[in-house]
Amino acid sequence: MPDIVLDGVLAPASAEGLRIRSSNNVIRGLVVVRFDRGIEMRDGGGPVGNNAVYTCHIGVGRDGEGGSTGHRDHGICVDGTGTGTEIGGPNPGEGNVISGNGAHGLGDYNGGGNRYRGNIIG
Repeated sequence: MPDIVLDGVLAPASAEGLRIRSSNNVIRGLVVVRFDRGIEMRDGGGPVGNNAVYTCHIGVGRDGEGGSTGHRDHGICVDGTGTGTEIGGPNPGEGNVISGNGAHGLGDYNGGGNRYRGNIIG
């Protein structure tokens, strides 16, 4: 179960919970709620790839319940990045809970080369 909560209830309307602009990052055990986008991975001047998101609750609370905790746009957005990003993993407990978001729970605009497994998206 995630331990750390990032709550954007007082953040500006276009704020992301996490903005990833580099490669080789691992995000694990976070609850990210009430932002424009929960986690955004986007090209920051060079390829952004080989990132991972495991065991997070995106758009839902620590207990997995929604209510008014979703994001205005995507829960996780992978956009213009390199390959090798993994959202959820092959082992038990590495998947994410992604729900309650205004647009897609998971938006991939990269064109391929990333892995999505073990997630609950609704």
